[in-house]
Amino acid sequence: MAIQSGGEFVIIMNTIIARVFRMIDEQPGNTTLVTVKRQMEGALEWIRQKHKPDAKELLAFEAAAETIRQNFRGDPSLSDQLFDLLDYLEYRA
Repeated sequence: MAIQSGGEFVIIMNTIIARVFRMIDEQPGNTTLVTVKRQMEGALEWIRQKHKPDAKELLAFEAAAETIRQNFRGDPSLSDQLFDLLDYLEYRA
């Protein structure tokens, strides 16, 4: 379902960041996950500051989202949420 507001974006993103953070706790040496977490936190700042991400920022977000999908392959709901977040950034932010 499409994200309709910045508030909804923040709620979903915080849930995803928490999951990534738990995975980092399990794999503390995984620098890729640390980078992904930072990228997701950056997207939260875009929403808070009402910043429309440029093409380069969107590509970085999309790459981070793909990394998350790969690490949570068994969760199609999470994958759908990541697509919805990207859609929001591209068309509604």
